[in-house]
Amino acid sequence: MIDVAAVSRPPPYTTLELAIFNEQPISSAELGELFNALGKDYARSTGGRTLMVSELRTGSILATLVDAAAVIGPAIKDVATIAEAAGAMEKFGRKLFGAISRAKAGGGGVFEGGRKREGQASTEAILKIAADTNAEVDIKQTGPDGYKTEIKFRPAEAIRIREDAAEQRLMLKGRETQRLLEVGGSKRLTTDSLVGSLLSLSGPTGQVSSDAREAIAAIVTALREGGFEMALTSLALALERRGRSDLASLVRTL
Repeated sequence: MIDVAAVSRPPPYTTLELAIFNEQPISSAELGELFNALGKDYARSTGGRTLMVSELRTGSILATLVDAAAVIGPAIKDVATIAEAAGAMEKFGRKLFGAISRAKAGGGGVFEGGRKREGQASTEAILKIAADTNAEVDIKQTGPDGYKTEIKFRPAEAIRIREDAAEQRLMLKGRETQRLLEVGGSKRLTTDSLVGSLLSLSGPTGQVSSDAREAIAAIVTALREGGFEMALTSLALALERRGRSDLASLVRTL
């Protein structure tokens, strides 16, 4: 989690500055999701250290983030503390800027399920705000020596990355559907294999996306047309035993 510190701007430690120039309002949930993702990614990449907001200005959103050690504790920090905080921030900056660069280049696995790479959750939260609120987002890291690294997202770019990621997910789900049909055609289809595939496609309970629903519909239709009605009945019952009555209902009604 990220903490918000009511403190003045610190001396020149390594900082991460986030500027969001939005044309549409940003919900508190989206902003909270962004800061939460940044805090979790920071802790993950630095061995559990805490990221704090040392300054927050509204209008457009302007936030300065620092390592907690830079703003908590004695007013005069020892050299080791400063160096440690600077090193942690610089490491996180490299991870975050790397994740953003990969997303810009069309890779990085943004908006995919499963375990995320370091910096990926923060990148996704930034992209979501840029696309949803038509915002330009600037991320800038400044070191103690004044050296700055900067990267930006434009709204059209964020929308394109998100749409490309959705297309990639559909392609992957299409391949999964094809694989299932091939398994079914060779008569090696099992209820367990179907349950595993549908769970991997669907995501968490109650959060079945429209593209996942389409992929599941394609699988159900293909199985029904292939004469696997009994397999569909067994599949629905198995999904209910796994606590996925939402998917069981889809299997029965699609």
